[in-house]
Amino acid sequence: MGRFRYRAGWTAAGVIALALCCGLLGWSEALASPRSSPARSSGPAAVGEAAALPPGTALLGSVSASMPIALDIVLKPRNPAALERFALAVSSPRSSSYRRFLARGQFGARFGPSAGTLVKIKAALRRLGLAPGSVSANRLVLSVQTTAARAERALGTAIGRFELRSGRVVFANTSAPVLPGAIARYVQAVIGRSEERRVGKECRSRW
Repeated sequence: MGRFRYRAGWTAAGVIALALCCGLLGWSEALASPRSSPARSSGPAAVGEAAALPPGTALLGSVSASMPIALDIVLKPRNPAALERFALAVSSPRSSSYRRFLARGQFGARFGPSAGTLVKIKAALRRLGLAPGSVSANRLVLSVQTTAARAERALGTAIGRFELRSGRVVFANTSAPVLPGAIARYVQAVIGRSEERRVGKECRSRW
């Protein structure tokens, strides 16, 4: 499925560098939230954007409704401003906290969503028909196993099959995913990590 991301300034770089230095991110692409706080609305809110596919990409059609899909719900840190200050401190040679990184397990307790917030997010996802799984040690990634049909219903987007100019076949979201506002404000992005083989071609997620 298509990749969508928020773009930020130093905050994004600091959060990513800090998490990588602490060995806390186990996924291939890190995304950071914007500086502004999300609106606390109970109405639906878009999370990310439609997949940005390269020129020359051709739509082949829709995916099978029963196709298994693995998603990572990437959550926002509890206090982005405090995390940015900490990232600056550990990366600045003049700081007394220079290179004093957090031990594994400390990041989630200090900067990740609270246990209560995680319970709230999981409950909301279940109401949408999704099955939330494990949470990463840093509390920033929540795994979900589902099918294409359930993902489309839950996230309010269609999933299409596309052939890139190289001949590789991928599946991607055709519009920005949408979540209830009550939990959208906690979510940075949704990343697909499913792969399957189709007639000798590689069919990969581009969420």
